[in-house]
Amino acid sequence: MLEQKQRKIDKKILQIEYELNYIEEADIREIIRLKYFDNLNWIQIMYKLNYKSESTAKMKLKRFFEKKYKM
Repeated sequence: MLEQKQRKIDKKILQIEYELNYIEEADIREIIRLKYFDNLNWIQIMYKLNYKSESTAKMKLKRFFEKKYKM
């Protein structure tokens, strides 16, 4: 049963990675990968992407989702 659940999780991860490749903005793809796949916090992302503020990555991601899903 545990193996079956792990296969489902692995399948979902592959699907998400596939869909992630279709995001046109490279910086958004990188922010999503760092935040949700590598589990970095906003300060770590700021340094990794050479942003001047941690809010830069947050705002880019927020605007992307607002635009994409018309929130």
